[in-house]
Amino acid sequence: MKSSIFKIILIIFIFSLELGSFRQENELNQIIKRIKEKYAPDTRIAVFNISYKITGNKLILIGETDNLKAKQELISQIKLKTKRESIIDSISILPDSSLINYSSGIAIHDVNNLHSGPSEKAELVTQALMGTVVRLLKKKLNYYYVQMPDGYLGWINSNNILICDKYKFSKWNTTPKLIITSLNSVIRTKPSEHSDSVCTAIMGCILQKSDSIYNDWIKVELPDGRIGFLHDSTVMNLNEWKASRMLTANNIEKTAKLFLGVPYLWGGTSIKGFDCSGFVKTVYFLNGKDIPRDSDQQARLGKKIKCGKNFKNLKKGDLLFFKKNNGEKIGHVAIYIGNWIFIHCDKYVRFGSFDPKSEYFDKNLAKRFLFAKRLF
Repeated sequence: MKSSIFKIILIIFIFSLELGSFRQENELNQIIKRIKEKYAPDTRIAVFNISYKITGNKLILIGETDNLKAKQELISQIKLKTKRESIIDSISILPDSSLINYSSGIAIHDVNNLHSGPSEKAELVTQALMGTVVRLLKKKLNYYYVQMPDGYLGWINSNNILICDKYKFSKWNTTPKLIITSLNSVIRTKPSEHSDSVCTAIMGCILQKSDSIYNDWIKVELPDGRIGFLHDSTVMNLNEWKASRMLTANNIEKTAKLFLGVPYLWGGTSIKGFDCSGFVKTVYFLNGKDIPRDSDQQARLGKKIKCGKNFKNLKKGDLLFFKKNNGEKIGHVAIYIGNWIFIHCDKYVRFGSFDPKSEYFDKNLAKRFLFAKRLF
C-alpha cells in the first residue's frame, strides 16, 4: 500500500516538473516570437535567428541578430517573465567582430548574384549591379552574408565584391562617379572600338570617373581598380543623372518598354534577367525612386486605388498586384500603362491586358488580380 502511494506521489511530482518545464518553454518561445515580430518581422531585411537550450538550471540563449536593442530587450523580457537572473548570453551581434575593420563591399562585375545560402547552388534571391555598396555581416567559406542598400539580405561570392577598409570606402565615396545609361556597354582597354574588352557594363552600373577625356571617350576606373575607356554617349555624371530623374507616368512607360523581351529569371533585377518584382524595382529605380525588392513588400507602398468600372480610375504607372495561383497571397506585380494594358515579366518582359478582345489578354492574370497601388 505504502509502495503504491509513493509511486503515485513520484508520478505526480515528475508530471508537475514536466508541466512546469513545458510552461516555461512555451513562455520562452512566446517571448522570442514577440521580440522577433517587433524587430524583425521580415527576415528578408532583418536578422533575428535566436533559440535557447536549457541544461539543468542554466538557460543558454544562442543565435544571432543584427539589432543590439532586440537582443537587450529579449534578455530583459526573459528575466522579467521567467524570474531567471542567470542567463548565459551566446547571441552574436552582426556584423561579426572579425569584420570590424571591413564593414563594406562594392560589387565589381556588371551583375553579381546574391543567394539564400553560401553556395552557387542556393536559391538566387537578388542581384547587385557594379558599384553597389553592400554592408558586410559575416563570412562563411568563400561567401559574405551582406545587406543591400534596400535592406535585402543574401550571400555573395567574395570574388564578386571589393572588400573595403575605411580608406578604400572613403576613396570610393569621395571620387566622382559615372552611371551607365545605355542598355549594354563594353569597357575597352583603349579609347577605340577596336581595342580589347576589359569587361561589360549594363544600365545602372556605377564607375569612378577620371578627368581624362580622349575625343569622345572617357577614362574610367572600376571598383576593383581596373582601368578602361567608355564612349561618352553611354554614361552620365551620377549626380547629374540623379538630378535629371523625373518620376512621371510617361517616363515609367518609356523605361519599362526598354526591357521588352528580357527573359524571366527568378531573383533577377537586371537586363540579363528579371523576375516580376525585380523588373518593377528596376524601372522605378531608373526613374529616381527606390522601392523594396519583392512584390508583397512593394504592395505596402503608396495609395490603394479603387479601379472602377473598366479600370477607368487607374493611371499609367500604377502597380497591379495579383495573387498566387494557389492562394490569396500576393505572387505577381505589373505596371499599368493605360487602356487595360500592363507590362510585366512572366516568361519574359511583355504586355498583358484585362481586355478579352486584346491580343495581349491574359485570362489567368485577369482572374488573379487583387488591387492596384499608386506610388506617385
